[in-house]
Amino acid sequence: MEVVSIVKMILFTVAFWLFLIVIGFHTPAKRTKKIIELLMGGMILFFFLFEILALCAVFFRWKFHTLYWLVLGISVVLFVSSIVQNWDFIMRLIRFKKQETKKQKGSRLWYLPAVVLIVVQMYAGIFYTHIDDDDAFYVATASTTLETDTVFQYNAYTGDEYESLPSRYVLSPFPIFEAGLSRLYGVPSTVLGHTGMFLIFLPVAYFVYDLLGSFFWKNKRKERGLFLLLLAWMNIFGYYSVYTMSTFLLIRIWQGKAVLAAVILPLLFYYLLCAYKNEYQIQDIIQIFLTTGAAALTSSMGIFLAPIMVALGAFAGIIQTRKIGIAWKLLAGCIPCIILTGIYLLLRVEGMG
Repeated sequence: MEVVSIVKMILFTVAFWLFLIVIGFHTPAKRTKKIIELLMGGMILFFFLFEILALCAVFFRWKFHTLYWLVLGISVVLFVSSIVQNWDFIMRLIRFKKQETKKQKGSRLWYLPAVVLIVVQMYAGIFYTHIDDDDAFYVATASTTLETDTVFQYNAYTGDEYESLPSRYVLSPFPIFEAGLSRLYGVPSTVLGHTGMFLIFLPVAYFVYDLLGSFFWKNKRKERGLFLLLLAWMNIFGYYSVYTMSTFLLIRIWQGKAVLAAVILPLLFYYLLCAYKNEYQIQDIIQIFLTTGAAALTSSMGIFLAPIMVALGAFAGIIQTRKIGIAWKLLAGCIPCIILTGIYLLLRVEGMG
């Protein structure tokens, strides 16, 4: 692939991250004053909104360009309103981060070995592309969406129009999200999947792992750097099965189920830990609520796996605190998946897909 194209994608990726950070001020992540938290908050908010709008496009048979421009318009509104509402806070945060960086300049060197390994993984993923059989559906669906200007109306395998909605996939329109990014980046969906998605989501996955490290070693940069290094090293040797998280992270990150396994579920685990630490405040429930909705976007498995993880978190919290009310609070965080489960059952009962 041409160097110019790679540089262009890197610039677009940085711009996309900055957009997510800015809209992250609309989420409870604002209280943490952490850039990575804001990035994750913006990501789950954007995923959540895209899930709602994409499902409207599916069931009301909107043209893809209608969905694209609607999402773009709402994104601009979120971005501008976040800057206007939080300008003073953003300026204070920038000054605070500059001072913090000067104080912790030496301690950040512990991240360097991990960063080197992560860059190597990105290089291998981009320039030694793995061709996966599932591309016949996931990447092809994104391409079909762009070519036909429709949303889940044509079968990506055959090109024929669907007689009924594919219930297994229609509630998790991640390929439609990829089609939108493809148009935004100005590259074919195949190129975006095998290049742009590595640039976007591989670092994001390690950002999530660093958040987990910060939970256990809050102000200990050395331990957090070594933790990331260990994870990056283990992931390199994780391809002993096609079902491991390492495989999905390094080989198939452009697929929604890979983003679910490598990014969303670890992030949900982090939010459950924070909820326990903060005694299940409303801000924590909102973050869990948005994350379960984001999980639904990435894969139909997310509709079921996210509530299972939340249920396990509730069970552990009840045992630790002896407060049964925790279950009801966390149940509210699963409402998106509960609603989508009901829709899925209705689709199956009506014989669609």
